Amino acid sequence: MKLHFRLILLGIVALAIGFHASAESSIAPASASPVRVACVGDSITWGAGAPRDQSYPTQLQSLIGTNWNVRNFGVSGRTLLRKGDFPYWRESEFTNAHSFQPNVVIILLGANDSKPQNWKYRDEFAGDYADLVNTFRQLASQPRIFVCRPTPVPEPGKYGINETAVSEEIKIIDHLADTMQLEEIDLHTPLKDHPEFFPDCVHPDAEGYAVIAQTVFRKLTELDRSKFPQPIFDKEPGYVDLYWKACELASAHVLNQPGLPQSPYMDEAFWDDTIWIWDTCFMSLYCRYAPQALPGIESLSNFYAPIHDHAPMRVQGSCAAYTNLNPWRVKKLNDDTNSFTVTIQHPDNPPLFAWVEWQYFQMTGDKARVKWLLEDKQYLQKHYAWFNTIKRGETFSWANVAAGLNPQPLGFQWTGIASGMDNSPRFAGKDVLAIDALAEQGLAAKYISQLADVIRDKPLTKQYRKEYERIRDLINKNYWDDADGFYFDLMPDGKTFSKVRTPASFWPVLAGMASPLQVKRMAAHVHDANDLGGVVPWPSVSRSDKDFNATTGNYWCGAVWLPTAYMGIRALTENGEGELADQTAEAVLKQMYLTYRDYTPHTIWECYNPNQPTPASHGANRVRADFCGWSALGPISLFIENVIGIHSVDAVHRVVEWRLHQPVRHGLRNLRFGDVTTDLIADGQGQIEVISNRPYTLIINGKSLKVKVGRQLFHQQIK
Repeated sequence: MKLHFRLILLGIVALAIGFHASAESSIAPASASPVRVACVGDSITWGAGAPRDQSYPTQLQSLIGTNWNVRNFGVSGRTLLRKGDFPYWRESEFTNAHSFQPNVVIILLGANDSKPQNWKYRDEFAGDYADLVNTFRQLASQPRIFVCRPTPVPEPGKYGINETAVSEEIKIIDHLADTMQLEEIDLHTPLKDHPEFFPDCVHPDAEGYAVIAQTVFRKLTELDRSKFPQPIFDKEPGYVDLYWKACELASAHVLNQPGLPQSPYMDEAFWDDTIWIWDTCFMSLYCRYAPQALPGIESLSNFYAPIHDHAPMRVQGSCAAYTNLNPWRVKKLNDDTNSFTVTIQHPDNPPLFAWVEWQYFQMTGDKARVKWLLEDKQYLQKHYAWFNTIKRGETFSWANVAAGLNPQPLGFQWTGIASGMDNSPRFAGKDVLAIDALAEQGLAAKYISQLADVIRDKPLTKQYRKEYERIRDLINKNYWDDADGFYFDLMPDGKTFSKVRTPASFWPVLAGMASPLQVKRMAAHVHDANDLGGVVPWPSVSRSDKDFNATTGNYWCGAVWLPTAYMGIRALTENGEGELADQTAEAVLKQMYLTYRDYTPHTIWECYNPNQPTPASHGANRVRADFCGWSALGPISLFIENVIGIHSVDAVHRVVEWRLHQPVRHGLRNLRFGDVTTDLIADGQGQIEVISNRPYTLIINGKSLKVKVGRQLFHQQIK
């Protein structure tokens, strides 16, 4: 029996080690710097009874990988009870565990408390345990705290440690976990039928510690799937696997840094002391599907507050504890040992706030937030006006680099770095008037107007509608090339087109500025396999461009990027080109999945090769791995909206639109919008099962259906 269990265990451990890069956690503090894990306990934490390198914290470190820093603060013979013979409270490791400022605390105490001379104080066990927990809860790092059911004590026990008292302790710990809303790890049940793992009837051997490490590992890395929509897609179950991978990585990039206007917040997976406007905006678009797990819209406060309220961005904790700092400013970090400053990288990144706020409003129907944005704080109007008046070279205390934007009568001159398209051929050796900067301002005006209408602010609605129309007309008069059927950047003379075709030219389409004929002509470039189409559509520059890099993509010289691909696909989706949008979305998702499946490490990348299922490069370097980050837009948003086809949700009017086009079983469970939670499952044969807690309207391929509370079956032909 022991040999059989050992083989199973070793197989599990080997699997976990082989894929530890994919075992990212939903632990809130995780970031590009290692998550700090404090293992607090007695000799069973310290590792007595096995070689020193086989303690459970050491084995846990091997399992969980280098994104985590697991520290052993165990002390042999110590009790949780203050009146015990050797209280843990008096040890230097108790102090050290707190000084470590852990993001995660695992408490495994109780074995020595079961000794008769200690257990006579059993009535104080619950109070002392709660006090210990609270010492960690008060830390600036705001750790996630796990309490453990103690390991079993096989008969006859030893040193006075006994199973009877341990069983009593378990009941107390269970109750504490419930009343204090603590997470609990059961280390008793997995080991109770394996006395062979306890040679001295108290301490595990190396195999016993492996069971503990594996149990803790699973708890730390599990994802609470009940907080996410749950996709079904029988045509390619691998897309579902990739979806959950994206959810895991996105959850692992929720960063908790007390002292910021908003913490926790979504981290871009770059540097711990730096945030980006357009990364965060795009991340927020997929976060809206799981707001209980991913603080997307909330993260925008870390831009609103410093830019427009001059709010401080001081993080409590020394920058010395962080290993991944921005090299642009690391020499400027002359901070004290107790705090450091987080800054915004580019002040003039794309102004996408109003668009993102509208998308969130569609999912939530939260009019109170709209009122707060437009009336109480006026953040969207302030940012719109601020973007119009930035001066190139202007610096800000809250930003790392100077502004690259240069407002002009016909729009904005911009730089590749500021626009987000770093080395794009659009900007090579020419100071163009950027189509995207102007169109994004128009997009902002459009959605400020629509949000103002939500709160019945007629003057504001009219003001920004007029501003939107001004920009729309300006773009169509000056940036549309009727000969090529394309929106181009303008050369500095304001008359000559800079004929570099990139997805950035679809921002006017997304903003609703293009006529139906213009949309058709723009879409033709995506149909063209030698232009913005091809085996992997939406390359970052046309395949016919002289600077297109067919071999590696070389960042913005041909790589496929999820933010611009998603934007272009939404532009088509919302402007009568749904079929092309769905086709290109599935092609992009397929590229991501094949790369995930076949390329090592098996993860999600910053951007993708335009021809092969591999990551792209940036010069001689491979792009960043584990990038969720905005790349989760593919496995989450494109999968839901275009591949499955649930492309529009309106929480205010309780309407869901589903473009049903897949001839296989597919759908989505646990879709939440407003106060509605619903399951939508098509069998691929024309039957749709719908389960809902509230009534709403479901529009499938243009046909309106009334969904009632409970379960219903509908019949609808596939488009």
